Amino acid sequence: GEDNYTKYFKIDSISKFITLKQNHTTIDSFTEIPKGFTVQISEGQIIDLINYSTILSYSPFRINGTKENKTSIISSDSTGKGVHIIQNNDSTFISNLNFENQNSFSDFRGDALWSLPSAFTVYGGYVSISNSNFNNLKSEDAINLFRCDYNISNIKMDKTFSDAFDADFCFGKISDCQFINCGNDAIDISGGDLIISNCYFSNIEDKACSAGENSKMKIYNCNIDSSSLGIIAKDLSIVETFNTSISNCDIAFCSFQKKGEFGPAKIYSTDDKTSN
Repeated sequence: GEDNYTKYFKIDSISKFITLKQNHTTIDSFTEIPKGFTVQISEGQIIDLINYSTILSYSPFRINGTKENKTSIISSDSTGKGVHIIQNNDSTFISNLNFENQNSFSDFRGDALWSLPSAFTVYGGYVSISNSNFNNLKSEDAINLFRCDYNISNIKMDKTFSDAFDADFCFGKISDCQFINCGNDAIDISGGDLIISNCYFSNIEDKACSAGENSKMKIYNCNIDSSSLGIIAKDLSIVETFNTSISNCDIAFCSFQKKGEFGPAKIYSTDDKTSN
């Protein structure tokens, strides 16, 4: 049941913090954390999700790794189904995290029928992710944000099965990040606003930067190399690009209408460079 999280976490009922009982924690079953707390994971601590387990939390997270001693969320048997935070108006802060070897979340216990396309999900509120690595994620979206504000800086996403970063109805910034070896899109937003700056994209199977469903995207000082499609605007979206380099791509810029209920899209390119 509902309280199996107390097997792995201890609760401070005064501060409302939930912390790990051990520095190396192996979780082998579906773990649900109720709302009203803050989940705090400290530098050097490791969570190993095995046996198709997942963490579904209704409380926000504070992950405080350090450069010398990162926090890790891994799956030693490659069956882990990730971390999913449904936090309403709360805020999650993550720094210096290694998040790797996870799958998308599906749960068919009893009457529960949950399915999320992502390995790491945040729904609602605000999320900040910095100085972190997201590697070898075998889900439809590696990171999926929904109806939240976000700031993502200095993260590296490498070897994602499909989309690396997907945000729906969100407002955010992505800066100084690397997206490498993506099986589908690197960044895909719909119904939101995003500013991307000083990011590097390489070996992207589909689109490096994609804005859909009436989104606004601004791209500054980025480098896109070896992507099928570079910068895409669709369905009333407006994309502005500045001083961005696009090389070794099949198509650099493309705008189109995909869905009947929307309309055409626009791309404004200033001081960009394309080659090959």
